[in-house]
Amino acid sequence: MKKVCALAETYQVGIAPHNTKGPVGIMAAAHVMAAIPNALIQEYMSPTVIPWRDDVLKNPLVVEDSHLVISDRPGLGLEFDDEALAPHVVS
Repeated sequence: MKKVCALAETYQVGIAPHNTKGPVGIMAAAHVMAAIPNALIQEYMSPTVIPWRDDVLKNPLVVEDSHLVISDRPGLGLEFDDEALAPHVVS
């Protein structure tokens, strides 16, 4: 994705990743957006639209002043609540 972003930057094109609606996709896109100069906007569905999203996380996603906050925790900054996640797992 960073190569696509770099190519887009060459032609002064902004990047606006489509949201996968899950916390991993949201935070992965947020990390890319934070690392590129041509970030435009990131699609984001509020927890009222996807109520289970924050329930399966030990630390819910944070939005401040219309900006998604990138955690300083390791990796993507996500830690799942295994018990809350269990009903959503397909085996």
